[in-house]
Amino acid sequence: MKFSIKRVSALVVTQFKELHRDFGTVFLNLIFPVMFVFALIATDLANPTFEFKIGVVDERQTQGARDFVQTLTASPGMQIRTISREEADAALKDGGVHAVFIVDDAGFAADHGQVQILVSPRFEAFSGILLDAVRDRMRQQVDPHTRVFEYQVSNPDIEVRSELSFTFPGLLALAMVQLGLFATAVPLLAARDRGTLRYLSLTPLSMTEMLVGQLAVRVAIALLQVSLILLAGSTMLTITLLQWLQVFGISILGILLLVSIGYAIAGMAKSQQGGTAAILFLNFTMLMGGNVFMDPTESSVQYFAACVIPISYLADLYRQAISGETGLWPVWLDVLVVLGATLVAIAFALRTFRFDTDMRSRSVVAA
Repeated sequence: MKFSIKRVSALVVTQFKELHRDFGTVFLNLIFPVMFVFALIATDLANPTFEFKIGVVDERQTQGARDFVQTLTASPGMQIRTISREEADAALKDGGVHAVFIVDDAGFAADHGQVQILVSPRFEAFSGILLDAVRDRMRQQVDPHTRVFEYQVSNPDIEVRSELSFTFPGLLALAMVQLGLFATAVPLLAARDRGTLRYLSLTPLSMTEMLVGQLAVRVAIALLQVSLILLAGSTMLTITLLQWLQVFGISILGILLLVSIGYAIAGMAKSQQGGTAAILFLNFTMLMGGNVFMDPTESSVQYFAACVIPISYLADLYRQAISGETGLWPVWLDVLVVLGATLVAIAFALRTFRFDTDMRSRSVVAA
């Protein structure tokens, strides 16, 4: 049978009409991810309890250095913790501290100490103002004319990761998960349960036309999802045109992966109830263990889970594109795993897909 654009177009229009009537699917795939972005932005802007986190390197802890740390701790809105010099760069990079103060103990013992500040340009001015205030208070306690300490600012050559820059790419991965599970698997299960797919199999519509039509709808939904999320995120993050293009390219990989998984679930499920249970379980597993919102480097168990869940590699691609940081894995490995998982999901879908609950003989392969 010759491939017909007209039949595919009619199927696409029909599916969009069905989606328009299904508020739950529209909410999960378009409204919810954008609401999530704005909720994160609102939380970041409206946080009245911001604390400036400082890591202090004070290895010998002389009396003068202890006085400095005590005066620093008395400053309002400060969160002070002692770290080693080896931990300083990592703490700055992952956002554990906003600045590192390295104390010269010998200098403090002679009342002319030295403090080296490691800080990103964003917090450089605030750190200088803070140390000026600390020095003035220490002078009042001893001699107004004493030097007490001097400080020198250094900007380490590292990329500082904010919470938003880590969480925001996870929302893009979340959108792909919702697309594959709730906008692909759920509608397929419902259509099979009520006999719609079986009726379609009796029409002139070929299986190729059906797959192209369904994939076209989901590509359109995904690109709209991604565009809305990027527009919302642009209010807080700088996202260049190149990053937009990279995210769209990654999203194509995500569509292929998650839609294939959606078809595989719909094929393997013996009933709509069983399929729904599997969808909810996979949704929880992917979001909690798949490098979407939880940093897998925090524990070996989380890292192992991230390694075996394909969505982790998609989220890693998004994170590298948005933040510009080195990811958990190289880009080539992320792409390879996503493509490999897609092929596996397609193989399962081709083998197991059927048009209704009672008919197993007519599969995708046979069509």
